[in-house]
Amino acid sequence: MTPMNPSGRQDRAVAWLREQGHVSEADVRQAEAARAADPGRPELLDHLLGASAVAVEHARAALAELFRGERVADPDDYPRNRELEDMLPPEVARRLGAFPLARTSRVVEIAVCDPFDLGMLAELQGIFGADLQPQPVLADAHAVYARIAAAVREREEPKMDVADVGDLTQRAATEAGRRGDGRGATLDREVHASAVAQLTDLILRDAVGQQASDVHIEFFPGYGWVRFRVDGVLREWNKLPPELEQDLVGHIKARATGMDSVNRMVPQDGRLTLPSGRGTVEFRVSTLPTVLGEKAVLRVLDRKAQALGLADLGLTGRNLELVEQAMKQSWGMILVTGPTGSGKSTTLYGILGALARPEINIVTIEDPVERRVPMVTQVNIRRTEDQKTSLSYASVLRSVLRQDPNIIMVGEIRDPETAETATRAAMTGHLLLSTLHTNDAASAVSRLLDMGVEPYNVAGTLRLVIAQRLVRRICPACKEEYQPDPSALSLAQVEPRRLGGMCFMRGRGCDGCGGTGFRGRVGLYEILEVNDTIRRLIAQGRPDKEIAAAGLADHMQPLRQAGWARIREGQTTIEEVLKET
Repeated sequence: MTPMNPSGRQDRAVAWLREQGHVSEADVRQAEAARAADPGRPELLDHLLGASAVAVEHARAALAELFRGERVADPDDYPRNRELEDMLPPEVARRLGAFPLARTSRVVEIAVCDPFDLGMLAELQGIFGADLQPQPVLADAHAVYARIAAAVREREEPKMDVADVGDLTQRAATEAGRRGDGRGATLDREVHASAVAQLTDLILRDAVGQQASDVHIEFFPGYGWVRFRVDGVLREWNKLPPELEQDLVGHIKARATGMDSVNRMVPQDGRLTLPSGRGTVEFRVSTLPTVLGEKAVLRVLDRKAQALGLADLGLTGRNLELVEQAMKQSWGMILVTGPTGSGKSTTLYGILGALARPEINIVTIEDPVERRVPMVTQVNIRRTEDQKTSLSYASVLRSVLRQDPNIIMVGEIRDPETAETATRAAMTGHLLLSTLHTNDAASAVSRLLDMGVEPYNVAGTLRLVIAQRLVRRICPACKEEYQPDPSALSLAQVEPRRLGGMCFMRGRGCDGCGGTGFRGRVGLYEILEVNDTIRRLIAQGRPDKEIAAAGLADHMQPLRQAGWARIREGQTTIEEVLKET
Protein backbone atom coordinates (compact mmCIF):
# COMPACT_ATOMS: atom_id res chain seq x y z
CA MET A 1 0.00 0.00 0.00
CA THR A 2 1.28 3.48 -0.92
CA PRO A 3 2.40 5.45 2.14
CA MET A 4 0.35 8.57 2.79
CA ASN A 5 3.21 10.57 4.27
CA PRO A 6 6.46 9.63 2.56
CA SER A 7 9.64 10.86 4.16
CA GLY A 8 13.07 11.32 2.63
CA ARG A 9 16.68 11.04 3.70
CA GLN A 10 17.35 14.69 2.87
CA ASP A 11 14.41 16.28 4.71
CA ARG A 12 16.81 17.75 7.26
CA ALA A 13 18.51 19.61 4.41
CA VAL A 14 15.16 21.22 3.53
CA ALA A 15 14.71 22.25 7.17
CA TRP A 16 18.18 23.85 7.07
CA LEU A 17 17.28 25.70 3.86
CA ARG A 18 14.13 27.04 5.57
CA GLU A 19 16.13 28.25 8.54
CA GLN A 20 18.60 30.02 6.27
CA GLY A 21 15.82 31.66 4.24
CA HIS A 22 16.82 29.94 0.99
CA VAL A 23 13.36 28.47 0.32
CA SER A 24 9.86 29.79 0.99
CA GLU A 25 7.14 28.02 2.96
CA ALA A 26 4.85 28.15 -0.09
CA ASP A 27 7.42 26.33 -2.23
CA VAL A 28 7.90 23.69 0.47
CA ARG A 29 4.14 23.09 0.64
CA GLN A 30 4.00 22.66 -3.15
CA ALA A 31 6.92 20.23 -3.00
CA GLU A 32 5.17 18.24 -0.25
CA ALA A 33 2.07 17.98 -2.43
CA ALA A 34 4.21 16.80 -5.38
CA ARG A 35 5.89 14.21 -3.16
CA ALA A 36 2.54 12.92 -1.91
CA ALA A 37 1.47 12.47 -5.55
CA ASP A 38 4.64 10.50 -6.36
CA PRO A 39 5.81 8.53 -3.26
CA GLY A 40 8.41 6.82 -5.42
CA ARG A 41 10.43 10.05 -5.17
CA PRO A 42 10.43 10.63 -1.39
CA GLU A 43 12.94 13.49 -1.32
CA LEU A 44 11.51 16.97 -0.79
CA LEU A 45 14.79 18.38 -2.07
CA ASP A 46 14.27 16.51 -5.33
CA HIS A 47 10.92 18.22 -5.93
CA LEU A 48 12.21 21.64 -4.85
CA LEU A 49 15.16 21.45 -7.25
CA GLY A 50 12.93 20.12 -10.02
CA ALA A 51 10.68 23.16 -9.63
CA SER A 52 13.73 25.51 -9.44
CA ALA A 53 12.44 26.66 -6.05
CA VAL A 54 15.92 26.44 -4.50
CA ALA A 55 19.32 27.24 -6.00
CA VAL A 56 21.65 24.29 -6.65
CA GLU A 57 24.51 25.83 -4.67
CA HIS A 58 22.23 26.35 -1.66
CA ALA A 59 21.02 22.74 -1.83
CA ARG A 60 24.58 21.42 -1.96
CA ALA A 61 25.65 23.70 0.88
CA ALA A 62 22.81 22.27 2.99
CA LEU A 63 23.83 18.69 2.21
CA ALA A 64 27.50 19.35 2.97
CA GLU A 65 26.51 21.08 6.23
CA LEU A 66 24.27 18.27 7.45
CA PHE A 67 26.17 15.23 6.21
CA ARG A 68 29.32 15.91 8.23
CA GLY A 69 31.10 17.97 5.60
CA GLU A 70 30.84 15.29 2.91
CA ARG A 71 31.80 16.36 -0.61
CA VAL A 72 28.68 16.70 -2.78
CA ALA A 73 29.29 15.12 -6.18
CA ASP A 74 27.56 16.00 -9.45
CA PRO A 75 26.51 12.80 -11.31
CA ASP A 76 26.61 14.75 -14.60
CA ASP A 77 30.41 14.79 -14.27
CA TYR A 78 30.39 11.01 -14.81
CA PRO A 79 29.74 9.41 -18.23
CA ARG A 80 26.92 6.86 -18.39
CA ASN A 81 27.86 3.20 -17.93
CA ARG A 82 25.03 0.93 -19.13
CA GLU A 83 26.68 -2.30 -17.94
CA LEU A 84 27.04 -0.90 -14.43
CA GLU A 85 23.52 0.56 -14.40
CA ASP A 86 22.04 -2.80 -15.36
CA MET A 87 23.36 -4.22 -12.07
CA LEU A 88 20.98 -1.98 -10.08
CA PRO A 89 17.35 -2.26 -11.30
CA PRO A 90 15.52 1.10 -11.56
CA GLU A 91 12.83 0.15 -9.03
CA VAL A 92 15.54 -0.71 -6.48
CA ALA A 93 17.52 2.43 -7.32
CA ARG A 94 14.45 4.61 -6.72
CA ARG A 95 13.68 2.91 -3.39
CA LEU A 96 17.26 3.28 -2.15
CA GLY A 97 17.89 6.72 -3.62
CA ALA A 98 21.08 5.43 -5.25
CA PHE A 99 22.63 5.31 -8.72
CA PRO A 100 25.94 3.70 -9.84
CA LEU A 101 28.41 6.16 -11.37
CA ALA A 102 31.74 4.51 -12.07
CA ARG A 103 33.79 1.39 -11.43
CA THR A 104 37.50 1.10 -10.77
CA SER A 105 38.83 -2.45 -10.24
CA ARG A 106 36.77 -3.73 -7.28
CA VAL A 107 35.17 -0.42 -6.19
CA VAL A 108 31.85 0.99 -7.44
CA GLU A 109 31.16 4.68 -6.84
CA ILE A 110 27.44 5.14 -6.13
CA ALA A 111 25.62 8.46 -5.87
CA VAL A 112 23.36 8.29 -2.80
CA CYS A 113 21.01 10.58 -0.91
CA ASP A 114 22.42 9.52 2.47
CA PRO A 115 25.96 8.05 2.66
CA PHE A 116 25.39 7.05 6.31
CA ASP A 117 22.29 4.87 5.80
CA LEU A 118 23.69 1.52 6.96
CA GLY A 119 20.65 -0.46 5.82
CA MET A 120 20.94 0.94 2.30
CA LEU A 121 24.68 0.24 2.21
CA ALA A 122 24.14 -3.35 3.36
CA GLU A 123 21.54 -3.92 0.63
CA LEU A 124 23.88 -2.46 -2.01
CA GLN A 125 26.65 -4.78 -0.83
CA GLY A 126 24.30 -7.72 -1.25
CA ILE A 127 23.34 -6.60 -4.77
CA PHE A 128 26.91 -6.11 -6.01
CA GLY A 129 28.28 -9.20 -4.26
CA ALA A 130 31.58 -9.99 -2.60
CA ASP A 131 33.68 -9.06 -5.64
CA LEU A 132 32.64 -5.38 -5.67
CA GLN A 133 32.77 -2.83 -2.85
CA PRO A 134 30.12 -0.03 -2.99
CA GLN A 135 31.60 3.39 -2.24
CA PRO A 136 28.85 5.92 -1.47
CA VAL A 137 29.16 9.47 -2.82
CA LEU A 138 26.75 12.15 -1.56
CA ALA A 139 24.64 13.81 -4.30
CA ASP A 140 21.53 15.95 -4.29
CA ALA A 141 18.38 13.89 -4.72
CA HIS A 142 17.27 15.62 -7.93
CA ALA A 143 20.48 14.60 -9.68
CA VAL A 144 20.10 11.00 -8.47
CA TYR A 145 16.48 10.63 -9.57
CA ALA A 146 17.17 12.42 -12.87
CA ARG A 147 19.81 9.79 -13.65
CA ILE A 148 17.43 6.98 -12.73
CA ALA A 149 14.70 8.47 -14.95
CA ALA A 150 17.15 8.81 -17.86
CA ALA A 151 18.14 5.15 -17.49
CA VAL A 152 14.46 4.11 -17.50
CA ARG A 153 13.78 6.15 -20.66
CA GLU A 154 16.80 4.59 -22.33
CA ARG A 155 15.44 1.12 -21.64
CA GLU A 156 11.93 1.99 -22.83
CA GLU A 157 12.84 3.92 -26.00
CA PRO A 158 14.39 1.74 -28.75
CA LYS A 159 17.64 3.20 -30.03
CA MET A 160 18.37 3.48 -33.72
CA ASP A 161 21.77 2.28 -34.87
CA VAL A 162 23.59 3.69 -37.87
CA ALA A 163 21.85 1.26 -40.25
CA ASP A 164 18.43 2.34 -38.93
CA VAL A 165 19.29 6.01 -39.43
CA GLY A 166 20.48 5.31 -42.96
CA ASP A 167 17.33 3.35 -43.78
CA LEU A 168 15.05 6.10 -42.45
CA THR A 169 17.03 8.76 -44.32
CA GLN A 170 16.83 6.79 -47.57
CA ARG A 171 13.08 6.23 -47.22
CA ALA A 172 12.50 9.93 -46.70
CA ALA A 173 14.74 10.79 -49.68
CA THR A 174 12.99 8.27 -51.94
CA GLU A 175 9.58 9.68 -51.11
CA ALA A 176 10.87 13.22 -51.62
CA GLY A 177 12.24 12.23 -55.04
CA ARG A 178 8.93 10.73 -56.15
CA ARG A 179 7.13 13.91 -55.32
CA GLY A 180 9.82 16.05 -56.95
CA ASP A 181 9.80 14.30 -60.36
CA GLY A 182 6.03 14.53 -60.78
CA ARG A 183 5.32 10.79 -60.41
CA GLY A 184 3.93 11.10 -56.91
CA ALA A 185 0.27 11.84 -57.70
CA THR A 186 -0.80 8.67 -55.93
CA LEU A 187 1.80 8.88 -53.19
CA ASP A 188 0.37 8.33 -49.75
CA ARG A 189 1.05 11.72 -48.17
CA GLU A 190 0.80 10.28 -44.67
CA VAL A 191 3.67 7.89 -45.39
CA HIS A 192 5.71 10.77 -46.80
CA ALA A 193 5.02 12.95 -43.80
CA SER A 194 5.79 10.04 -41.50
CA ALA A 195 9.27 9.42 -42.92
CA VAL A 196 10.33 13.07 -42.79
CA ALA A 197 8.66 13.54 -39.39
CA GLN A 198 10.50 10.52 -37.97
CA LEU A 199 13.81 11.78 -39.32
CA THR A 200 13.18 15.26 -37.88
CA ASP A 201 12.27 13.82 -34.49
CA LEU A 202 15.35 11.60 -34.55
CA ILE A 203 17.64 14.56 -35.28
CA LEU A 204 16.11 16.73 -32.56
CA ARG A 205 15.97 14.01 -29.90
CA ASP A 206 19.59 13.08 -30.58
CA ALA A 207 20.56 16.75 -30.28
CA VAL A 208 18.86 16.96 -26.87
CA GLY A 209 20.42 13.65 -25.81
CA GLN A 210 23.90 14.89 -26.73
CA GLN A 211 23.24 18.19 -24.90
CA ALA A 212 23.75 20.18 -28.09
CA SER A 213 23.10 23.91 -28.01
CA ASP A 214 22.36 24.21 -31.75
CA VAL A 215 21.42 22.03 -34.73
CA HIS A 216 22.67 23.02 -38.20
CA ILE A 217 20.97 21.57 -41.31
CA GLU A 218 22.57 22.58 -44.61
CA PHE A 219 22.74 21.27 -48.18
CA PHE A 220 25.49 21.38 -50.82
CA PRO A 221 25.79 19.95 -54.37
CA GLY A 222 25.27 16.20 -54.06
CA TYR A 223 24.74 15.97 -50.31
CA GLY A 224 23.48 17.60 -47.14
CA TRP A 225 24.58 17.25 -43.57
CA VAL A 226 23.41 17.72 -40.00
CA ARG A 227 25.79 19.10 -37.37
CA PHE A 228 25.35 19.55 -33.62
CA ARG A 229 27.15 22.23 -31.62
CA VAL A 230 28.28 20.46 -28.44
CA ASP A 231 30.46 22.26 -25.88
CA GLY A 232 30.84 25.12 -28.34
CA VAL A 233 32.19 22.98 -31.23
CA LEU A 234 30.27 21.74 -34.28
CA ARG A 235 30.23 17.95 -34.75
CA GLU A 236 28.87 16.14 -37.79
CA TRP A 237 25.85 14.00 -36.95
CA ASN A 238 25.10 12.45 -40.35
CA LYS A 239 25.12 13.06 -44.09
CA LEU A 240 21.79 13.50 -45.94
CA PRO A 241 20.74 12.88 -49.57
CA PRO A 242 20.30 16.16 -51.51
CA GLU A 243 16.65 15.27 -52.31
CA LEU A 244 15.73 16.01 -48.71
CA GLU A 245 16.55 19.73 -48.82
CA GLN A 246 13.05 21.07 -49.52
CA ASP A 247 11.18 18.40 -47.59
CA LEU A 248 13.23 18.38 -44.38
CA VAL A 249 13.54 22.15 -43.99
CA GLY A 250 9.96 22.59 -45.21
CA HIS A 251 8.71 20.10 -42.63
CA ILE A 252 10.54 21.93 -39.84
CA LYS A 253 9.01 25.24 -40.96
CA ALA A 254 5.54 23.67 -41.18
CA ARG A 255 5.82 22.40 -37.60
CA ALA A 256 7.19 25.68 -36.26
CA THR A 257 4.96 28.57 -35.26
CA GLY A 258 5.35 31.90 -37.02
CA MET A 259 6.91 30.49 -40.20
CA ASP A 260 5.67 30.23 -43.81
CA SER A 261 6.69 26.81 -45.15
CA VAL A 262 5.99 27.85 -48.76
CA ASN A 263 8.09 31.02 -48.87
CA ARG A 264 11.72 30.02 -49.42
CA MET A 265 13.00 33.43 -50.54
CA VAL A 266 13.33 35.34 -47.24
CA PRO A 267 14.94 34.61 -43.85
CA GLN A 268 12.42 33.46 -41.25
CA ASP A 269 12.30 32.84 -37.51
CA GLY A 270 9.93 30.66 -35.50
CA ARG A 271 9.49 28.24 -32.58
CA LEU A 272 9.16 24.45 -32.54
CA THR A 273 8.37 22.21 -29.57
CA LEU A 274 9.31 18.55 -29.17
CA PRO A 275 7.74 16.23 -26.58
CA SER A 276 10.36 14.59 -24.36
CA GLY A 277 10.59 12.51 -21.22
CA ARG A 278 10.81 15.74 -19.18
CA GLY A 279 7.79 17.40 -20.82
CA THR A 280 8.70 19.44 -23.89
CA VAL A 281 11.86 20.96 -25.29
CA GLU A 282 11.55 24.14 -27.31
CA PHE A 283 13.70 25.09 -30.31
CA ARG A 284 14.20 28.54 -31.79
CA VAL A 285 14.23 28.02 -35.57
CA SER A 286 16.04 30.27 -38.03
CA THR A 287 16.11 29.68 -41.81
CA LEU A 288 18.29 31.46 -44.34
CA PRO A 289 17.99 31.29 -48.15
CA THR A 290 21.37 30.41 -49.72
CA VAL A 291 22.53 29.86 -53.30
CA LEU A 292 21.96 26.12 -52.78
CA GLY A 293 18.64 26.18 -50.91
CA GLU A 294 17.64 26.93 -47.35
CA LYS A 295 19.83 26.45 -44.31
CA ALA A 296 18.10 25.84 -40.97
CA VAL A 297 19.64 26.42 -37.55
CA LEU A 298 17.71 25.37 -34.43
CA ARG A 299 18.74 26.67 -31.00
CA VAL A 300 17.83 24.30 -28.17
CA LEU A 301 15.91 26.15 -25.44
CA ASP A 302 15.51 23.77 -22.51
CA ARG A 303 13.12 25.79 -20.35
CA LYS A 304 13.22 23.15 -17.58
CA ALA A 305 16.99 23.39 -17.18
CA GLN A 306 17.95 24.75 -13.79
CA ALA A 307 19.86 28.00 -13.50
CA LEU A 308 23.41 27.17 -12.42
CA GLY A 309 24.68 28.55 -9.16
CA LEU A 310 27.54 31.06 -9.22
CA ALA A 311 30.00 28.49 -7.91
CA ASP A 312 28.85 25.99 -10.57
CA LEU A 313 29.70 28.58 -13.23
CA GLY A 314 33.33 28.58 -12.15
CA LEU A 315 33.27 31.80 -10.10
CA THR A 316 35.53 31.25 -7.10
CA GLY A 317 37.66 33.15 -4.60
CA ARG A 318 37.91 36.91 -5.03
CA ASN A 319 35.85 36.87 -8.24
CA LEU A 320 32.92 35.25 -6.45
CA GLU A 321 33.21 37.74 -3.58
CA LEU A 322 33.15 40.69 -5.99
CA VAL A 323 30.01 39.44 -7.74
CA GLU A 324 28.20 38.68 -4.48
CA GLN A 325 29.14 42.10 -3.10
CA ALA A 326 27.81 43.88 -6.21
CA MET A 327 24.59 41.82 -6.07
CA LYS A 328 23.87 43.14 -2.59
CA GLN A 329 23.71 46.75 -3.80
CA SER A 330 20.28 48.34 -4.22
CA TRP A 331 21.22 50.31 -7.34
CA GLY A 332 23.84 50.54 -10.05
CA MET A 333 24.80 48.52 -13.13
CA ILE A 334 26.43 45.09 -13.47
CA LEU A 335 27.50 44.24 -17.03
CA VAL A 336 28.55 40.87 -18.45
CA THR A 337 30.63 41.08 -21.63
CA GLY A 338 32.04 38.70 -24.19
CA PRO A 339 31.47 37.40 -27.72
CA THR A 340 28.42 35.40 -28.81
CA GLY A 341 28.39 31.95 -27.19
CA SER A 342 30.60 32.91 -24.23
CA GLY A 343 27.91 32.13 -21.64
CA LYS A 344 26.78 35.67 -20.78
CA SER A 345 23.11 34.72 -20.47
CA THR A 346 23.95 31.72 -18.29
CA THR A 347 25.87 33.99 -15.92
CA LEU A 348 22.95 36.42 -15.74
CA TYR A 349 20.55 33.56 -15.00
CA GLY A 350 22.89 32.38 -12.25
CA ILE A 351 22.85 35.86 -10.69
CA LEU A 352 19.06 36.08 -11.00
CA GLY A 353 18.64 32.67 -9.38
CA ALA A 354 20.74 33.82 -6.40
CA LEU A 355 18.82 37.11 -6.09
CA ALA A 356 15.24 35.87 -6.51
CA ARG A 357 13.14 35.82 -3.35
CA PRO A 358 9.55 36.81 -2.50
CA GLU A 359 10.32 40.27 -1.09
CA ILE A 360 12.07 41.48 -4.27
CA ASN A 361 10.42 42.43 -7.58
CA ILE A 362 12.67 41.28 -10.46
CA VAL A 363 11.77 41.88 -14.11
CA THR A 364 13.73 40.70 -17.14
CA ILE A 365 13.52 41.87 -20.77
CA GLU A 366 14.89 39.21 -23.11
CA ASP A 367 15.16 38.25 -26.79
CA PRO A 368 14.01 35.55 -26.30
CA VAL A 369 13.31 34.20 -22.79
CA GLU A 370 15.52 31.09 -22.83
CA ARG A 371 15.00 29.79 -19.30
CA ARG A 372 12.28 30.25 -16.71
CA VAL A 373 13.38 31.63 -13.34
CA PRO A 374 11.01 31.21 -10.35
CA MET A 375 9.75 34.44 -8.73
CA VAL A 376 10.96 36.51 -11.71
CA THR A 377 8.73 38.35 -14.21
CA GLN A 378 10.11 37.69 -17.70
CA VAL A 379 9.17 39.62 -20.85
CA ASN A 380 9.92 38.75 -24.49
CA ILE A 381 10.67 41.65 -26.81
CA ARG A 382 8.85 41.52 -30.15
CA ARG A 383 9.84 43.16 -33.42
CA THR A 384 7.07 43.84 -35.94
CA GLU A 385 6.54 46.39 -38.68
CA ASP A 386 3.51 47.68 -36.79
CA GLN A 387 4.84 50.13 -34.21
CA LYS A 388 1.73 49.62 -32.08
CA THR A 389 2.58 45.96 -31.43
CA SER A 390 6.39 46.10 -31.64
CA LEU A 391 8.30 45.77 -28.36
CA SER A 392 11.93 46.89 -28.19
CA TYR A 393 14.32 46.76 -25.25
CA ALA A 394 14.00 50.51 -24.69
CA SER A 395 10.19 50.66 -24.95
CA VAL A 396 9.68 47.70 -22.60
CA LEU A 397 12.26 49.10 -20.18
CA ARG A 398 10.33 52.38 -19.93
CA SER A 399 7.18 50.41 -19.09
CA VAL A 400 9.00 48.19 -16.60
CA LEU A 401 10.15 51.26 -14.66
CA ARG A 402 6.47 51.92 -13.90
CA GLN A 403 6.11 48.37 -12.46
CA ASP A 404 7.91 49.15 -9.16
CA PRO A 405 10.95 46.92 -9.86
CA ASN A 406 13.89 46.39 -7.52
CA ILE A 407 16.07 44.60 -10.06
CA ILE A 408 15.91 44.76 -13.87
CA MET A 409 17.70 42.50 -16.32
CA VAL A 410 18.04 43.73 -19.93
CA GLY A 411 19.15 40.95 -22.26
CA GLU A 412 21.52 43.17 -24.23
CA ILE A 413 22.40 46.85 -24.53
CA ARG A 414 22.71 47.24 -28.28
CA ASP A 415 21.61 50.80 -29.17
CA PRO A 416 21.91 54.35 -27.78
CA GLU A 417 18.28 54.52 -26.63
CA THR A 418 18.56 51.33 -24.57
CA ALA A 419 21.95 52.40 -23.18
CA GLU A 420 20.61 55.78 -22.05
CA THR A 421 17.41 54.34 -20.56
CA ALA A 422 19.31 51.57 -18.75
CA THR A 423 21.80 54.02 -17.29
CA ARG A 424 19.01 56.27 -16.01
CA ALA A 425 17.29 53.25 -14.47
CA ALA A 426 20.51 52.33 -12.65
CA MET A 427 20.79 55.89 -11.36
CA THR A 428 17.25 56.01 -9.94
CA GLY A 429 17.36 53.25 -7.35
CA HIS A 430 17.39 50.05 -9.45
CA LEU A 431 20.00 47.31 -9.75
CA LEU A 432 20.34 46.74 -13.50
CA LEU A 433 21.95 43.67 -15.11
CA SER A 434 22.79 43.47 -18.79
CA THR A 435 25.27 42.29 -21.44
CA LEU A 436 27.54 43.93 -23.98
CA HIS A 437 29.62 42.54 -26.85
CA THR A 438 33.18 43.55 -25.92
CA ASN A 439 36.45 41.63 -25.79
CA ASP A 440 37.46 42.57 -22.25
CA ALA A 441 36.08 44.24 -19.14
CA ALA A 442 37.60 47.70 -19.63
CA SER A 443 36.20 48.00 -23.18
CA ALA A 444 32.66 48.06 -21.78
CA VAL A 445 33.25 51.66 -20.71
CA SER A 446 34.17 52.90 -24.19
CA ARG A 447 31.30 50.90 -25.67
CA LEU A 448 28.79 52.79 -23.50
CA LEU A 449 30.47 56.10 -24.32
CA ASP A 450 30.32 55.28 -28.05
CA MET A 451 26.57 54.79 -27.67
CA GLY A 452 26.22 58.33 -26.36
CA VAL A 453 26.08 57.83 -22.58
CA GLU A 454 27.80 60.71 -20.79
CA PRO A 455 31.06 59.78 -19.01
CA TYR A 456 29.83 61.07 -15.66
CA ASN A 457 26.69 58.91 -15.94
CA VAL A 458 28.78 55.79 -16.67
CA ALA A 459 31.11 56.63 -13.78
CA GLY A 460 28.19 57.17 -11.42
CA THR A 461 26.28 53.97 -12.19
CA LEU A 462 28.71 51.23 -13.27
CA ARG A 463 29.63 48.94 -10.37
CA LEU A 464 31.05 45.78 -11.92
CA VAL A 465 32.03 44.45 -15.36
CA ILE A 466 32.41 40.70 -15.88
CA ALA A 467 34.26 39.69 -19.06
CA GLN A 468 34.09 35.96 -19.73
CA ARG A 469 34.89 33.08 -22.03
CA LEU A 470 34.01 29.39 -22.02
CA VAL A 471 36.64 26.68 -22.44
CA ARG A 472 35.97 22.99 -22.82
CA ARG A 473 36.48 20.90 -19.68
CA ILE A 474 38.68 17.78 -19.89
CA CYS A 475 36.61 14.58 -19.75
CA PRO A 476 37.09 13.10 -16.25
CA ALA A 477 36.74 9.53 -17.53
CA CYS A 478 39.73 9.63 -19.89
CA LYS A 479 41.94 12.33 -18.37
CA GLU A 480 45.67 11.70 -18.72
CA GLU A 481 48.92 13.59 -18.22
CA TYR A 482 50.80 14.77 -21.31
CA GLN A 483 53.53 17.14 -22.45
CA PRO A 484 52.16 20.01 -24.58
CA ASP A 485 53.58 20.84 -27.97
CA PRO A 486 56.44 23.38 -27.65
CA SER A 487 54.72 25.49 -30.31
CA ALA A 488 51.69 25.89 -28.00
CA LEU A 489 53.97 27.09 -25.20
CA SER A 490 55.61 29.46 -27.64
CA LEU A 491 52.25 30.90 -28.68
CA ALA A 492 51.43 31.37 -25.02
CA GLN A 493 54.72 33.25 -24.64
CA VAL A 494 55.81 30.97 -21.82
CA GLU A 495 59.34 29.63 -21.43
CA PRO A 496 59.40 25.92 -20.45
CA ARG A 497 61.93 26.62 -17.66
CA ARG A 498 59.36 28.90 -15.96
CA LEU A 499 56.72 26.18 -15.68
CA GLY A 500 58.34 24.74 -12.54
CA GLY A 501 57.31 21.12 -13.12
CA MET A 502 53.72 22.07 -13.95
CA CYS A 503 51.53 19.06 -14.81
CA PHE A 504 49.48 19.31 -18.01
CA MET A 505 46.36 17.18 -18.57
CA ARG A 506 44.27 16.25 -21.60
CA GLY A 507 41.44 13.87 -22.51
CA ARG A 508 42.48 10.74 -24.38
CA GLY A 509 38.99 10.34 -25.91
CA CYS A 510 36.37 7.77 -24.89
CA ASP A 511 32.73 6.81 -25.46
CA GLY A 512 31.57 9.16 -22.71
CA CYS A 513 32.95 12.25 -24.49
CA GLY A 514 32.37 11.07 -28.06
CA GLY A 515 36.12 10.69 -28.64
CA THR A 516 36.76 14.44 -28.20
CA GLY A 517 38.53 14.32 -24.84
CA PHE A 518 36.22 17.03 -23.49
CA ARG A 519 32.94 16.94 -21.60
CA GLY A 520 31.20 20.17 -20.58
CA ARG A 521 32.66 23.67 -20.31
CA VAL A 522 33.95 25.93 -17.58
CA GLY A 523 34.12 29.72 -17.42
CA LEU A 524 37.09 32.07 -17.43
CA TYR A 525 36.40 35.44 -15.82
CA GLU A 526 38.00 38.88 -15.81
CA ILE A 527 36.19 41.09 -13.31
CA LEU A 528 36.63 44.85 -13.16
CA GLU A 529 35.44 46.42 -9.91
CA VAL A 530 34.71 50.11 -10.43
CA ASN A 531 36.49 51.70 -7.47
CA ASP A 532 37.08 55.41 -6.87
CA THR A 533 40.22 55.49 -9.02
CA ILE A 534 38.51 53.86 -12.00
CA ARG A 535 35.44 56.04 -11.48
CA ARG A 536 37.61 59.15 -11.85
CA LEU A 537 39.24 57.79 -15.00
CA ILE A 538 35.82 57.07 -16.56
CA ALA A 539 34.53 60.55 -15.70
CA GLN A 540 37.62 62.06 -17.34
CA GLY A 541 37.07 60.00 -20.50
CA ARG A 542 40.41 58.20 -20.19
CA PRO A 543 41.17 55.36 -22.67
CA ASP A 544 40.49 51.69 -21.99
CA LYS A 545 44.20 50.93 -21.47
CA GLU A 546 44.38 53.23 -18.46
CA ILE A 547 41.19 51.77 -16.99
CA ALA A 548 42.53 48.22 -17.50
CA ALA A 549 45.85 49.19 -15.88
CA ALA A 550 43.99 50.56 -12.86
CA GLY A 551 42.03 47.31 -12.67
CA LEU A 552 45.23 45.24 -12.76
CA ALA A 553 46.67 47.41 -9.99
CA ASP A 554 43.55 46.49 -7.98
CA HIS A 555 44.26 42.73 -8.44
CA MET A 556 42.00 42.18 -11.48
CA GLN A 557 42.83 38.79 -13.04
CA PRO A 558 43.04 38.95 -16.88
CA LEU A 559 41.30 36.27 -18.94
CA ARG A 560 44.55 34.58 -20.05
CA GLN A 561 45.72 34.38 -16.43
CA ALA A 562 42.35 32.89 -15.44
CA GLY A 563 42.91 30.31 -18.17
CA TRP A 564 46.31 29.35 -16.73
CA ALA A 565 44.66 28.79 -13.36
CA ARG A 566 42.27 26.29 -15.01
CA ILE A 567 45.22 24.56 -16.70
CA ARG A 568 47.04 24.19 -13.35
CA GLU A 569 43.86 22.71 -11.85
CA GLY A 570 43.76 20.11 -14.64
CA GLN A 571 40.39 21.33 -15.89
CA THR A 572 41.31 22.34 -19.43
CA THR A 573 44.18 22.39 -21.93
CA ILE A 574 46.60 25.07 -23.02
CA GLU A 575 45.21 24.86 -26.56
CA GLU A 576 41.69 25.65 -25.33
CA VAL A 577 42.88 28.70 -23.40
CA LEU A 578 44.88 30.00 -26.35
CA LYS A 579 41.90 29.55 -28.64
CA GLU A 580 39.46 31.45 -26.43
CA THR A 581 41.68 34.21 -25.00
